[in-house]
Amino acid sequence: MIFIQALFCAINFYVQPVLYYTPLSIKDSSGIQTKVENIFYLEFNCAIPYNELSYKEIEGKIISDCLVKLKIVNKAKTDSICDSLINKFTIPSFSQAAQEEMTFYLQFGKYLYYGDYDWNVELRCGDNVGMIDGNRDITESDYLMSDILLATSIVYDTTAGYLTKGNLRIVPNPSGNFKEGTKNLFLYYELYNIDPDTNYLTISYLLTDTTKKILRKITKSVEKRFTQQALNLGINIEAFKPGKYQLNVVVFDSIINRKIEKSINFAIKKAGEKVKIPTEDLPYYDAIEYFVSTQEFKYFQTLKDEGRRLYLKKFWEKHNYNEIARRYEYADAHFQEGYLAGSKTDRGRIYIKFGPPDEIENKQFEEFRPYEYWQYYNGQEFIFVDVRGTQEYTLIWTNVPNEKSKPALYDYLPVFKRRELGKDKE
Repeated sequence: MIFIQALFCAINFYVQPVLYYTPLSIKDSSGIQTKVENIFYLEFNCAIPYNELSYKEIEGKIISDCLVKLKIVNKAKTDSICDSLINKFTIPSFSQAAQEEMTFYLQFGKYLYYGDYDWNVELRCGDNVGMIDGNRDITESDYLMSDILLATSIVYDTTAGYLTKGNLRIVPNPSGNFKEGTKNLFLYYELYNIDPDTNYLTISYLLTDTTKKILRKITKSVEKRFTQQALNLGINIEAFKPGKYQLNVVVFDSIINRKIEKSINFAIKKAGEKVKIPTEDLPYYDAIEYFVSTQEFKYFQTLKDEGRRLYLKKFWEKHNYNEIARRYEYADAHFQEGYLAGSKTDRGRIYIKFGPPDEIENKQFEEFRPYEYWQYYNGQEFIFVDVRGTQEYTLIWTNVPNEKSKPALYDYLPVFKRRELGKDKE
């Protein structure tokens, strides 16, 4: 089984097709079941990173509308199956989505008979399109064992909701990529046409590297209780180093001397590896003024569209968009003063540049004016004073060299700081 990533398209996403052998109830025009026959079901598991989509705000919700098209062609008969579905995806906020690296999942499929099939999944969002092609040759060996579905989690769930199989909720991992340090890799698969008896199936799970060297082997015995059985397992991969690997599942029935084997590739990605930088339509993407010099920002403003795009691309390769966007959101939500956005105020600017202070002393009933004294454990200090009594706080004093104090307003400082500066009138 091969994982496929969309390339050279406006939308990058992942698809893992998984083939199952399943009973299909056939009904007549009146809805009465006429027969049940076994047939294959080709399920498509899709993972779409949130930042590959475009969004619009509707009634306070940030929504993305996507159209998904599926086409399956029988290469021998040249006939095709086509279908489409519309999905709405919602994110709580851009900064939270970026921080959590949100991914949307889709799961859909079609019933098929034996044959060699080409398939295509097309994803449309706004004016952007992504397409992934693949092939699946369904042969007689497939009626003994399904493909292997890799997952990021498998939990007990009896709600029969989305992404559930039986009493399990399985979150697929169509990319086949796991972060370095991930505790467990999960897998799900099904076995068919089992002869129930008092014996057991011997199942071996082999994890190998690119040289086929066996790194781990797990062997389990499974009682043959039903003609069809679903199996799942979590394998600890916490100690695996970044690289490419293969998981092989070998099922042996000693009574009939039958061995079934299927495999799937996966990869461990290095911790700290940069996540793709969010696209230019995200909020605060061009809000770089607080992180470059005045001269550099003036230069940035003179650039044309393509120049600005390249400048921002390089800027965000060096800076953490997730953290900076979160700071902007917090500043706009907590430091607004009149019609002035919170990120444009003195407190908002300092919060965005230096992050949340470690300690805040807030006095609203000082003998002179209300003030806020911000301290950072690295020694940086800031004092903001509501000079006019209008809940508008001005940065009057700081010990940070690149931030300007206002000596002309030192009389408004709290007593402890005026004494320290020798400005106390007592």
